[in-house]
Amino acid sequence: MADLHHPIHLHLVNFRVLSRGGHEPGPYDAGLKDTVDLRPGEAVEVIARFDGYRGRYMYHCHNVEHEDMGMMGDFEVV
Repeated sequence: MADLHHPIHLHLVNFRVLSRGGHEPGPYDAGLKDTVDLRPGEAVEVIARFDGYRGRYMYHCHNVEHEDMGMMGDFEVV
């Protein structure tokens, strides 16, 4: 099994990492981000302010082969 990390990118907005794997985020998680690195099976909780634009936002894995395989999605801010 490969130890592939997933650099997950959120379009049009910056965010802060609140937790990683249910624990306090590490020093590398400090500050505003537009991409967060996830290890296999890992989860992060983030917070973002969506002001100035209401509509669809995209997120995707920055590994090109993962984008090509559909590791992306969108959500709508109303």
